[in-house]
Formats: sequence, C-alpha cells, structure tokens
Amino acid sequence: MIGPATPLEDILEKDWQRQVVDLAAQLGWRRAYHTHDSRRSSSGFPDLVLVRDRVVFIECKREKTRATEAQRDWLGALRDAGAEVYIVRPRNLQAVANVLAARVPVTATSIVGALAVQVPAAFTELAAELELELGRCPYCAPDELCSRHVGTVS
Repeated sequence: MIGPATPLEDILEKDWQRQVVDLAAQLGWRRAYHTHDSRRSSSGFPDLVLVRDRVVFIECKREKTRATEAQRDWLGALRDAGAEVYIVRPRNLQAVANVLAARVPVTATSIVGALAVQVPAAFTELAAELELELGRCPYCAPDELCSRHVGTVS
C-alpha cells in the first residue's frame, strides 16, 4: 500500500534536487554536475548543470525558500549571457519534466515578454518563476520592476 504523499512544503531541497537529477537521467541527459562541497567554490553558483543536446543551469528550491543574493547574481548573469537557466520548486515538477524532455534549446531571454506565446507553456512558467525571483516582471515589460507581480513568489 502506498502511504500519503509528502506535502510540497515538506520536501527538502536535497530530496527535490535528487528527483530532478533522476528525472534528467530518465530523459537522456548525459551529464549532471553538482558541486558537493561548495566551501571553495564561488558562492551562489546554481545547484545543477545538465548536459545533453543543450546545457541547462538549475537552482533547486524548497516551496517557500527564496534565492540568496549571490544565487540571484549568478542566475541573472547566466541568463543575461543567453544561458538556459531555471529556478525550480516541487510545484514545478510537470514543467521541469516538459522542459527537460524538450529537444530544443531555449534561452530565458527568448521566453519573456512578447515571445512567450511562441514557446511551450512549461518554458514560460519556469522563465516567469526565474524573472520574479530576480525581481523583474515577466508580465509587464522586460526588466521593468512592477509592484503588481514582483515579490509574488512565495
């Protein structure tokens, strides 16, 4: 008999990260990098770097945990350089699966704003999550701060 599901808020980051790595392996990602001892590494570097037909940087977070300033700096710099970057939480499981299953390279800058309708909803959902975490509004104008949407990530 299967026991009750763990509430999303109770899933630990290390367990969530393991689920993402396992999912990536099932979907054919050839390499998954994670710095196991970050004491001598640059603070804030994303949790995972996945490699298959494209390179994806992923920061795994618990449901109610926010990225640190150092993490936001890294994620923003990678995104601004054209990298495919995501902040993912357990509630994003289906979107993560859809993004990792895709065989098309997509950058966050091609997902936000007017181009959002041209890409799958999973990319748009995760791109919006990243933009909100970085303090930018994906719903109004790129890089515009707005009091209606920014700060709504819980």
